[in-house]
Amino acid sequence: MVSLPSGGPDLAGFHNGCSQCSQSIAFKCLSNLEKNPSFGLAKIKTAGRVPELDGIRGVAILLVLIWHYVGCTVEPGHRDLAFFIWKGTSLTWCGVDLFFVLSGFLIGGILLDNRDSPRFFRTFYLRRSARIFPPYYALVFGTFALVWTGFGDFPGSSPFLDGQSSLPSYLFYLQNFVMAESGSWGFRPLAITWSLAVEEQFYLLLPLAIYWTPPRFVPWLLVFGIFECWATRIVAFHLHPNPVLATYTLLPFRCDALLAGALLSWVARYKHLFLQPLKDAAIRAGVIAMLLAGYLALIALGTGTGSHQAAYWGYSWLALIGACLIAICLVDTDSFIARLFRARLLRYFGTISYGLYLVHEIVHHTAFWIMTGSSHPKLSTLFELAITAFALCVSVLIASFSWHYFERPFLRRIQSVSEY
Repeated sequence: MVSLPSGGPDLAGFHNGCSQCSQSIAFKCLSNLEKNPSFGLAKIKTAGRVPELDGIRGVAILLVLIWHYVGCTVEPGHRDLAFFIWKGTSLTWCGVDLFFVLSGFLIGGILLDNRDSPRFFRTFYLRRSARIFPPYYALVFGTFALVWTGFGDFPGSSPFLDGQSSLPSYLFYLQNFVMAESGSWGFRPLAITWSLAVEEQFYLLLPLAIYWTPPRFVPWLLVFGIFECWATRIVAFHLHPNPVLATYTLLPFRCDALLAGALLSWVARYKHLFLQPLKDAAIRAGVIAMLLAGYLALIALGTGTGSHQAAYWGYSWLALIGACLIAICLVDTDSFIARLFRARLLRYFGTISYGLYLVHEIVHHTAFWIMTGSSHPKLSTLFELAITAFALCVSVLIASFSWHYFERPFLRRIQSVSEY
């Protein structure tokens, strides 16, 4: 298995803030289908949140944390306990894929609902910027400032000092191209931001595509994009000079998950009857069993990020899992899956997921750097386990503080002056 840093992207796109309307729209409309079969979502504006989607977001960030804090640090032996822990966590990098699908669903819904607004582009980009930019640039400038002020041995600073990473690439969300071109993750504290670059590039293109595409052709455009992504990813895996990083970090090869979420958002609004079979418990159980079998097969095959299994079918299967989980939560809020995602702890982790995603790696590496002298985390002793637990607690505290006193107040202020 190829062990590479992963992340959970926008974490901002799947996040609170301006995605509140989109979450509520899908939920409220689907809950009224039986009252009015022609009920549609395109013109509905409602307040509130769908708690299940917060829970899905929480699962996504927990998967990312498990991958970075356990999957990438445990040292497996031959069929020992560490081996089974490593094997059991070897696919938890899929948290990023779950984030992608959820982001596509929420952002696609916002764009579909407000396509005819005279302030379509202005409001969308203003709210997205308010949600994503402040925490992101605080991280970018903060980590680079530590290097510039003399912390030359700061965790992962060597690529920056050697010229392999540059500040402009992070400022303009182009770091994923630099990573794919160089075959290196670059400045380690910011390696996870590849997924944010993918999301930001997606946010630039999808509004243009939906706005300029006639409504009846939108679903076909999304379907074409999904298949085009799958096909070009396979080609790139064989032809790109750095296929592992390229097929994992570049938008053209990862947009199928984002587009799958957007397609589900369209189906929920205009072809909601396609989702009704999921209300049947037997059908729902069969779908879940099939998806779980595929997930276990990926683990058994040792599917790593950028592997040929991932390129050929793994990423697409993970996107399908994410889309089905969202669909189940929409059509049957009494299902076991929906109740699970309404768990308070999962919802809270979902609420702080963006900040937690941003800080968890830099806190992790810094904690090991301070306490062991090495910026390469490991998980083979009780002391290292204690450092990992400490890093997790500090990350959660920072993310919670950021959400309550930085992100949410700023976002509310921007929302109050930006209407569609």
